[in-house]
Amino acid sequence: MTEPGGIVARSNLLAPLYEWGAAAAEYWVDAAQRSVLFWDVMRQRGNQYRAHMAEAAPHVLDFKAELIVDGRLLDRRSIIVWSGLCRRQVSRSI
Repeated sequence: MTEPGGIVARSNLLAPLYEWGAAAAEYWVDAAQRSVLFWDVMRQRGNQYRAHMAEAAPHVLDFKAELIVDGRLLDRRSIIVWSGLCRRQVSRSI
């Protein structure tokens, strides 16, 4: 079973070690790629959040609104912001 120098015997003994090493390397490459993708998504979400909070009165729904009172600008500060919905212009063509 062995050739001169024992080359075949050594390669048969080390084959599971090489397979384990290849699987571990593949796992670490996959983990690194997923990590990069995760942090890219977190960066994009952070940019969206900052853009949303930079608005005067950030609303989740898409209605036209006007700012009535901003509690942060009062003498006695508060976190309340009063806003009102603008009326929609309805065109009636009959």
